[in-house]
Amino acid sequence: MVQLEFLNEENEKLLYKIQRDDVPLHFAEDISYTIALSKYGKDNNLKGYCYAIKYKEDYVGIILIGKAIEGEADPVELKGHLFFRIIGFVIDKRYRNLGIGSEVLNEALSGIYREYGKVPVVLECHKDNKKALEFYSKAGFKNTDILHNQDYYFIK
Repeated sequence: MVQLEFLNEENEKLLYKIQRDDVPLHFAEDISYTIALSKYGKDNNLKGYCYAIKYKEDYVGIILIGKAIEGEADPVELKGHLFFRIIGFVIDKRYRNLGIGSEVLNEALSGIYREYGKVPVVLECHKDNKKALEFYSKAGFKNTDILHNQDYYFIK
């Protein structure tokens, strides 16, 4: 029922209809910013994938996972090594709590692992975004308790 499609001109237009007004921008980037980052990565030959998430006949989300550019909050053990970063991940509010997010995350990570091996994947999650903190913990990400600005740093 859940399909991941590479971002393209057709599905991009439909992604702008995703309802996520219940998620503050400091919790998760908006669709246009995630799409812009995906285009930047593609234009600069950065490794990674941006998927439009389709559930049945509806586009219900977006996920962007890219090769990490090292940042100041990254754990020392990752410096100089290949790892990936979840840069954007949003599911339409009308489609949450159906298992879609978990399925998408597993499928997207499996694709990275198939192509690059069992590389670390990291993300940052706002310290007050309790639902997302719980979601990523259940998905096997470890909260490093490193706080970068307002975000906790997770690694898998």
